[in-house]
Amino acid sequence: MTKHRDDEILDIIIRKTGRMPRSVKRDDDENITLLGYRDCELTSLPAELGSLTGLQELNLNSNQLRSLPAELGLLTKLERINLNSNQLTSVPAELGTLTSLKSLDLESNQLRSLPAEIGSLTKLKRLNLNSNQLTNWPAELGLLTKLDTLLLNSNQLTSLPAELGLLTKLECLYLSFNQLTSLPAELGLLTKLKTLLLNSIQLRSLPAELGLLTKLESLNLGSNQLTSLPAELSLLTKLERLNISSNQLTSPPPEVVEQGTKAVLEYLRNLKDQGEELQYRAKLIFIGEGATGKTCTLRQLESGKFVEEEGTTFGIDIGSLELEHPHEPDVKMSLSTWDFGGQQIYRATHQLFLT
Repeated sequence: MTKHRDDEILDIIIRKTGRMPRSVKRDDDENITLLGYRDCELTSLPAELGSLTGLQELNLNSNQLRSLPAELGLLTKLERINLNSNQLTSVPAELGTLTSLKSLDLESNQLRSLPAEIGSLTKLKRLNLNSNQLTNWPAELGLLTKLDTLLLNSNQLTSLPAELGLLTKLECLYLSFNQLTSLPAELGLLTKLKTLLLNSIQLRSLPAELGLLTKLESLNLGSNQLTSLPAELSLLTKLERLNISSNQLTSPPPEVVEQGTKAVLEYLRNLKDQGEELQYRAKLIFIGEGATGKTCTLRQLESGKFVEEEGTTFGIDIGSLELEHPHEPDVKMSLSTWDFGGQQIYRATHQLFLT
């Protein structure tokens, strides 16, 4: 009987790795759809792995991999990859060709950066980057607009970009054990968030926009350097679990904190009722085809002068603009400006801002 092509490829992989897989699954046509090499002490992967083009799930958890072959990018049907607990210092740019990917686990590696091509994984729903050595958040993560779970605990992040606000389907965001002293106001755009972990990241203050996360059920702010909580947190009516231990809070005072989440929210609600102040804030978005004058229009609003020779915008240019209120004397309007590049890769994000 003639051996199936995928079995021949698997034989080569077994021979080159010297290890039998822990698990293998096939479809009705005998194509291999799942391959598991969990805890097999692998130090490398053979290029032939890229020939298993029907593969949908690949589990390489708990090995000793230090790099990945570029041929991994040929597995365009892959929906799930588990690379947790290896020794990876980088991932290949070819990872960006895996446009069917829905779940990517890279926890407990030694990653210091991610390739820009990760922004092409537009079907990704879960991204696990816990326990790496990331020092910055690549702006291209803002293109992953279907993400509902993003795990970035235990890295070395010092700031978050405004592009965070593009991930409007996020339900779980983990940022504990980083080096963030502040949070961007755009965090308030993640209105589907249910779980937000911000403990042990050296926070000194919180943006009032956290009050916009009205679906939040769990918020961990423990072990920071907070001295007060914004009154807007009282708007989080679905919040069941609030951890604010090990801070330096004076508002709310310790005797209120000791009474639990409901007492804290009630205290903040009373503060809010006593001192409301009207704010004039809005978002101003420029989207459309490239080279049509979006940036020129923005510059004219800023300076009152038209500048014809403006360079091409790559990605998203986020800034701020203050204008006089048209009807209220001596009142400024604060606009957050989002100038989108017209390149094809950014078109997927445009639909989020059109109604």
